[in-house]
Amino acid sequence: MSDRKKVLLIYPGNIKSITKRMPLSILFLAESLIEKGFDPVLLDMQVDQFDEKMLDNVVCVGISTLTGEQIKYGLSIATAIRACNPHIPLVWGGIHPSIMPEQTARHDLVDYVMCGEGEEAFPKLVQALLAGSDLSTVPNLRYEQDGTYKTTPNLPFLLFNKSNNLPYDLLSLPKYQTNTRIEYQSSRGCPHGCLFCYNKGFNAFKWRAKDSAIVLDELDKIEKRFNPEYLFFVDDEFFINRKRAQEIVTGMIARGFDFKWKATIRIDTLNTYDQAMLDLLDKSGFMEMAMGAESGSDKILNLVKKKIKRSDIVASAQRLAQSRMIPQYSFMSGFPTETIQDLHQTLDCMDELWSINKSIKVNGLFFATPFPGTELFDLAIQNGYKPPQDLAEWADIDFILSYKNVPYIPRSFTRELVVFSFIVRFRYLWMHTATFLNNPKNRSSAKYWGFVAFRVIFMPVNWIFSWRWRTRFTAVPLDVFAVRMLLSKIAA
Repeated sequence: MSDRKKVLLIYPGNIKSITKRMPLSILFLAESLIEKGFDPVLLDMQVDQFDEKMLDNVVCVGISTLTGEQIKYGLSIATAIRACNPHIPLVWGGIHPSIMPEQTARHDLVDYVMCGEGEEAFPKLVQALLAGSDLSTVPNLRYEQDGTYKTTPNLPFLLFNKSNNLPYDLLSLPKYQTNTRIEYQSSRGCPHGCLFCYNKGFNAFKWRAKDSAIVLDELDKIEKRFNPEYLFFVDDEFFINRKRAQEIVTGMIARGFDFKWKATIRIDTLNTYDQAMLDLLDKSGFMEMAMGAESGSDKILNLVKKKIKRSDIVASAQRLAQSRMIPQYSFMSGFPTETIQDLHQTLDCMDELWSINKSIKVNGLFFATPFPGTELFDLAIQNGYKPPQDLAEWADIDFILSYKNVPYIPRSFTRELVVFSFIVRFRYLWMHTATFLNNPKNRSSAKYWGFVAFRVIFMPVNWIFSWRWRTRFTAVPLDVFAVRMLLSKIAA
């Protein structure tokens, strides 16, 4: 380590979690700090423990968080840092602090909030803290001073159209199993106006993408270094520009990339693709199409501004019925004005999808949580929702069980949603383990016999859950809650 000043960047998480995702948010920040002459130190709490020595010669600490559990781990590490050195400034950034900056800045464990993208603004803050200069010249900053809430002007959105050289070596790379899967970002934001999406509050529905040539060169570097089996595009929406997407896909084939890949695609976009485009995607190694179906009720689809109908969801499954590419749908429920009849239409829609293609994956029936910065958040408040009043409350948010704060969801609806949501997730896990075990390459994996044991032990549970699903029977769901608690203990 040189004598340049250090900056500790933290990605909060649970070290016991099974899947370790690449902490791209702090990797992008680390790259920008290196360019400005600083020495970033990365702590990904998914894989490493905090060591007090990380604070030696540190200018400040940056903590990147989403709404929910990440805040809990962020507050935990902030508490530990304060106990070691109460004078090191704690800077919070990421989606939640950016959307709720004033409430975040009021917390005792927050000194500064860095709003929006931090690649340009955060190094300016570090330099100002190091020099003891006036913070009013630092962009994107929110903080309290002598009881007064201070704000500074925001920089424009980054164009993002440049090649990055992410400092992966600052991470404990062997702990991520990068030869199996790796995450990559080729664009930011999304122009579509879904009611529940964070893009309104964080990206103002602006989409910014890297040119296809830059993407292909970066993918080439990733393959040569990590040789991953799977690559996941973490873009909010990969296929927004058809010409760009086709150039990337064609380039993947031309360069002979050996990895399989997964990305999100809107259902209405997929339904406009001809067979030639689908064949191109298949040839490139596109293995899973992640699609937000959201609901089987046209009323709810209209409410959430999805710009599709249930018939479009079914048509997308029919288009891929004979394809090697696997459709993966996600659904949501628990919106204001939604009824049990709407929920059952969603369950019926899933059944119709599975009748078309048994390989279809439904990765969840998620609770329609009104996250801050979304139109759903505003609509929920109009319908009586009482949101958390400080940062710590957002850390422990359990929307579906907060009956008093969510008056528009009756208990009868909640019971059905909890039961069917867990059954959907269990079926997704059941299908995932089957796919894993059917791949001969995985027989040497440490997970193999664990998955074998899982399927043997939980076979009776699968039968019971299948019966509940067929009959739509949710009374006395002791089996659901017992298995839910057991799996949460195993996963934790």
